[in-house]
Amino acid sequence: MADIRSFSRSVLSLVLLSPISLAAPLSVTPLPLDDAEQAKAYRFPLVTGGATADAINIWLQVRLLERYPFSTEIAPFERVGPDRHGWGIRRLDYQIAGNTPAYLSLAINVDFLGAYDTQYQSHFTFDAGTGRPLDLADFFSKGGLSDFTARVQRQWRDEISAVLSAPSELDDEDRQVQREHYETCLDVLKDSRTSWDFFVDDAGLHVSWQCGFGRAFRALDELGTLEAGGDIKALRPWLSDFGACALAGDQTSCPRTYGEKGVYFGRIDRHRIVLVLDGEDGGSYAYRNVGTPNPLRLTGRKNEALILKWEGDTLAAREMFILEPEADGFRGVWMRRTDPAPLDVELMAGPQP
Repeated sequence: MADIRSFSRSVLSLVLLSPISLAAPLSVTPLPLDDAEQAKAYRFPLVTGGATADAINIWLQVRLLERYPFSTEIAPFERVGPDRHGWGIRRLDYQIAGNTPAYLSLAINVDFLGAYDTQYQSHFTFDAGTGRPLDLADFFSKGGLSDFTARVQRQWRDEISAVLSAPSELDDEDRQVQREHYETCLDVLKDSRTSWDFFVDDAGLHVSWQCGFGRAFRALDELGTLEAGGDIKALRPWLSDFGACALAGDQTSCPRTYGEKGVYFGRIDRHRIVLVLDGEDGGSYAYRNVGTPNPLRLTGRKNEALILKWEGDTLAAREMFILEPEADGFRGVWMRRTDPAPLDVELMAGPQP
């Protein structure tokens, strides 16, 4: 799986160098809800105003609400809202971090009740020209990402080391627990980049990460969320062409990013589908006339083709996609254990008529 993920990340960082002229920034408003109580508790972004809005809305709702927006069977918060015990997502809210013709960056705040109450924030940044979800690798050149990562890791390592070497008012037992957690954090930091959160705004690009103190020991975490980043002047030596353009301001013409991670529209034979590919472990797909997510697991590659499988509820229901990458999508076959022959699949990174 490590080789697969490495290959995926390299594909995700591809950039189409020909610039595309863009329209005005996308619009973001709260998802309309008929239920007044839900409208108070759930403020969820709905993107409008461009051809890429559908892809962004699908990505957000599949990733956060576990549903496709066109679902006829699943209400917006049915899968993630509180169950009869009160467990689940109790509140959602969002803020627009940055919105330009080059990118849309959103912060999503979640109040989740499980074994205990947890509040957290996640960020999602999209290429406004294609609707693709962006990774850090899209903003940096290959060598630039390595240099930027090393710089941030040094900064955070110094911050952790400063806490370990500073005088402390903790008793010996708590001090030892704190030390063990931060020393573990230093080890994890070496390979932490894929778990960094990031967003983009008028001030530049920002990354963050937490050491992961358990709830019982959270009071011993003196650093909380580790943060780093910079504006275009500070980051310019490391940026990709897209990153430099996006951070330069309200750009209406930037290189576009391209990679396998994203939302794809197409067909299995004559049946219209939408597939969400997360670029690492798989994703899900749904039929346009149903909207129920079918989870997919990336199980391997055959040459450059992706092999995605859905285990299904029964042995007979197991399915598999074999998808060959093309210029702006995939072409391949879909197979089900009970069907005598595979069906053709065509997928494009953009809504199809």
